[in-house]
Amino acid sequence: MYSVPLRWVLESIPPRLEKSISPWFAEVHEENGRTIVVWPSKSHLTLWFWMTVFHHELGHHYRNQYRHKRKRAYWTEEEMVANLHSSRLTGRLFRNLERLRKERE
Repeated sequence: MYSVPLRWVLESIPPRLEKSISPWFAEVHEENGRTIVVWPSKSHLTLWFWMTVFHHELGHHYRNQYRHKRKRAYWTEEEMVANLHSSRLTGRLFRNLERLRKERE
């Protein structure tokens, strides 16, 4: 893993990335022909990174653990499976947090 700054300067932003960061309150705007992404806090950036990037990479790891038992996959299938595992992990975390919140009420 690597350090990610709170302010990104990009040539452009792919729609998929913009869709990924928007729920985490990252501000996206144009400045001098470049796309600027500004995170409101390190906590927001950390949560996005954990829930999106880290869980996606865990999905790759899960798939690769049993590669010898599976047929060879194309890149798009590998990414799709990693995204599915990421969604599963993220969903489980939010369901557990919601359950804990209700138990405390």
